[in-house]
Amino acid sequence: MKCSWVQHRLVAYLDTELPTPGRLKVESHLSACGICRQALQRFESTRPGPGIPKTRPPEFWAPMHEAVLREVDKKADAIQPPSDAWTITYFLLLLLVFGWSLGQVLSAGGSP
Repeated sequence: MKCSWVQHRLVAYLDTELPTPGRLKVESHLSACGICRQALQRFESTRPGPGIPKTRPPEFWAPMHEAVLREVDKKADAIQPPSDAWTITYFLLLLLVFGWSLGQVLSAGGSP
């Protein structure tokens, strides 16, 4: 693989915008080419901020994982199925309306 191909993709590589096959090609080339590694270091040194760590420590994810689980529990508690009393009340009301409608049709002399 040519250095020019890799060097044209170093910014995208740093921004994690390369698709997996391209990222793997760049990483493979960087492991063998000191010139491209130096170019990558130059790009990294000109970026603002402390830089992006290569890996996240496990302690980084644990509090985030716990926070997500708490939010999921809150949402699950907020959505309660209707109680049996409300279900029975709804069914009886529906039955009453249906019976009344049927009575109106029969008393008018029509057929159901």
